[in-house]
Amino acid sequence: MKKVILCLLLLFFWPISSLYSDTSVTGRYVQSGSNTIIIQLNTSPPPPAAFIVQLKIPAGLQIKSASPDPAGFNSKTGSVKWLIKQPQTGASKLSITTSSPIGIPGLKGEIRFRHPKSGRSVSNSIQ
Repeated sequence: MKKVILCLLLLFFWPISSLYSDTSVTGRYVQSGSNTIIIQLNTSPPPPAAFIVQLKIPAGLQIKSASPDPAGFNSKTGSVKWLIKQPQTGASKLSITTSSPIGIPGLKGEIRFRHPKSGRSVSNSIQ
C-alpha cells in the first residue's frame, strides 16, 4: 500500500517539479581590484532564450574595453548592460576594463531572465 501511495505521489508531483527544473544563470566576480573586472557566468540546462547582465560601477568611470560589447552604458549612473541571446549551457565570461581600478565592494551586479518552462521572471545577484 505504501508503495502505491508513493508511486501516485511521484506521478502527481513529477510534472510540477519539471516546470521548476534547475535552469539558472549565476555569476561571480573572478577578478577585480584592478582596472579589469571579470565575471564568470554559469548557465544550467535548459538555458533561457536570453538573459540580461546589469553591472553597476561607480559613476564617472569610463569603459576602455569590454568583451563582449555591452548593449548599453551610462557613465553618469555607472550602469553597464549586456544582452546575451541564445546562451549555451556551461561557463562563459564577461570582462570590462575601466579608466580606474574598482574593488568588488564597489560593484553591484544582477542577472535577469525568464525561466524557459514556467515563464516566471528570475533575478540573481552576482556574487
